[in-house]
Amino acid sequence: MTLGLMWKAIPFAPEMSGLLEWPPDVFGFADRILDTSEAYRFIVSPPAGVTAPVPDSQEIVSVARAWLAWLDHGRTCPPRLESWWATFLEGADVTLEAIGSGKEWALCEALLAPSCDWRSSDGS
Repeated sequence: MTLGLMWKAIPFAPEMSGLLEWPPDVFGFADRILDTSEAYRFIVSPPAGVTAPVPDSQEIVSVARAWLAWLDHGRTCPPRLESWWATFLEGADVTLEAIGSGKEWALCEALLAPSCDWRSSDGS
């Protein structure tokens, strides 16, 4: 099963490219992918050889506020969100197994980062 096929299986789903216009669907779909692929475990234990470049809580809040401003006031989409989303769209043909194995790390990060305040093991 690929991300694209998973999305097409949802009744009445809009085009994936328009998903950013409704944040609850973005988080819901990302949650389903992360849960089904078991990639949520990478929050606490990234794959071997990977150093997770983790956004801090201030970055998450900043992106979230800019996303809201874009939706409510027609401002520009936040560049960080566009970057995560481009990675996600490019991964439409990636299998859930590849995500769950960590082989598609950039895609895992794009799915995890918008919804997580990751911290290093020392709490910083």
